[in-house]
Amino acid sequence: MVHGKLVREVPDVRPGAAARPLYAEGVSANERFWPRRLRWRLRGAWMWPTFAVVTLVEGVLMHELPPVGTRIPDVVIGTIIALFANIVLVGALAPWLARRLVARDRQGGRERFPPEVYLDRCATVLLVLGLAGALAVGLANIRVSTAETDALKEAGDRAAAYVNTHADTEIKQRIDGANSAKLGEGFFRVCVPRVDARKQYCMFVDTRRDTVKKDPSTLPNQEFARPGR
Repeated sequence: MVHGKLVREVPDVRPGAAARPLYAEGVSANERFWPRRLRWRLRGAWMWPTFAVVTLVEGVLMHELPPVGTRIPDVVIGTIIALFANIVLVGALAPWLARRLVARDRQGGRERFPPEVYLDRCATVLLVLGLAGALAVGLANIRVSTAETDALKEAGDRAAAYVNTHADTEIKQRIDGANSAKLGEGFFRVCVPRVDARKQYCMFVDTRRDTVKKDPSTLPNQEFARPGR
């Protein structure tokens, strides 16, 4: 025993020679184990760099290409939202998936990596997929927003044409103050306020059926579309 560690000794074949130590088993095991583990850690150290980059990119996407109709006003706010979403991926979903993969591979007798590498790769893949999903949803929302803007413009044009043909002079002069409320897909209620804004000249415009009908009600859109009315 050398300094408290077991030493394997091999006999010297020469007559009268003393046995000499070959290696310290405890030291040798550690020396074999830690370089291998470090090598795997370096090969699998993608999770946190990916987390940082993806979070920043998603913050910009949230601002420039929001996945919902409301535009997120600031990149910082978008980054905070992305941060919380990615924490869920890395802290909850990735460990669960990694455990499932480790159990599956162990059962099949083909565990390929240390558990931390499974976790690292699962988290990295989930983060990249999340980024791709955010980009796809943002691009899809642009098309939806553009279509809604086009439909609203068409409804305004049809309402203006109807006013010019059927409305009284007061309404014709105040057409620039028109406002609209979306009641359905391609279906709008467009109102032009009179001098007394409590009474308005309103029309139902259906851009899909190419129809415009006057609404007998003079209620403003804010009251007409009020919940519980």
